[in-house]
Amino acid sequence: MRPISRRRRTWPLNNPPEETAFREVPAHILFFFPSFQVGGAQRRFVDMINAWMGQFRYTFVAADNDFASLRGLKSGITYETLQVSLPKSSLPNFKALATLRGLLRRVSPDLLVTLNWGGIEMALANRWVPMAPQVHLEEGFGPEENPDRQLSRRIWTRRLALGGKHQVTVVPSRTLLNLARERWRLDRVEWIANGIDCERFARPQKAHSSFRKAPGEVVVGAVGGLRPEKNFQRLIASVAALSGPPEVRLVIAGAGPERARLEQAAKDGGLADRVELLGQVEDPEALYPLLDIFAVSSDTEQMPLSMMEAMAAGLPVVATKVGDIPIMLPAESTRFLANPVGQTCLAPALNVLRSDPSLRSRIGEAHQLYAMKHFDFSRMGGRYADLFESLCAKSGVTLIVARNGCHFR
Repeated sequence: MRPISRRRRTWPLNNPPEETAFREVPAHILFFFPSFQVGGAQRRFVDMINAWMGQFRYTFVAADNDFASLRGLKSGITYETLQVSLPKSSLPNFKALATLRGLLRRVSPDLLVTLNWGGIEMALANRWVPMAPQVHLEEGFGPEENPDRQLSRRIWTRRLALGGKHQVTVVPSRTLLNLARERWRLDRVEWIANGIDCERFARPQKAHSSFRKAPGEVVVGAVGGLRPEKNFQRLIASVAALSGPPEVRLVIAGAGPERARLEQAAKDGGLADRVELLGQVEDPEALYPLLDIFAVSSDTEQMPLSMMEAMAAGLPVVATKVGDIPIMLPAESTRFLANPVGQTCLAPALNVLRSDPSLRSRIGEAHQLYAMKHFDFSRMGGRYADLFESLCAKSGVTLIVARNGCHFR
């Protein structure tokens, strides 16, 4: 990571050059996300900011004014949060654009970072007569869209909002890369694969205390927001379809609007005493050692962070065949993927793995080695740092780069 600071003048502009002086201040990044709830993109940037440690100044704005993920920031990091009140609408509107334009003028960042469809209004507000260079992140979709089912009004809005010369759209998967180029017709798109601190998950400092594993049982786990597109009902139904020993317990870590429906699905499937919804888990690395199998049941994914973490923790994976998941696994593990058709599609793969501890161990070891080789956090962080630096530089900001001041681990 090459930390960036901005060189600002401290003299009247009409002074002669030989009498001028400079002082260094951190470059100022404004993050505008739909939410800073604990999620994949939010966790990833919290980890990167912790690694950058003091090399930037940050302002965070959430459309829903939820900043829960920022509790993970280390002390000593300079940041502020701003409340915003935006009218709710399925499409951008002039009142929201005027509010966001005023916010940009007031904050005056060196770089603007926006996320997903929920950040598209800010991208529009910065589109004409731009007030800052911009990185727009596209991480995936909610239940209303997927790579094969795109809403026309959103396609045209993305083309309009993300076509500026000062903007770069970043995607974490090849699926989204092709979509952004071919369907949205964006010229400036970069693919930066997700990364994690593999050592953190391979060698956790503690074990989670929310539940005790009973002798002989196999624990299947999942991590993610309790939202419709994650389709945890499919995972519950797949576990309910298993019969005979060994007994399987299902543990789901995450918070969201689907909790009541999942509790009811567990009761309907006769699993009320074998499904645990842990709520939001702040330290997922402490949870993985208690699991035997990790599962992804989503209808739509790109490059799920939780799956990378589980692999680094040495777990076998059962998953739906969506997004980049098939190319995130060693070839021998793709047999445990299922097309997302029907609610019990994961049951066959779960049945094979639950019955064979040695197979689970062998696959888990292969996954850990694979994660160490391919999911390197420093590679991802370095790509983002280079991008941030180049955008600021092209916009006339003079950058002072201290190349040994910050390291990823």
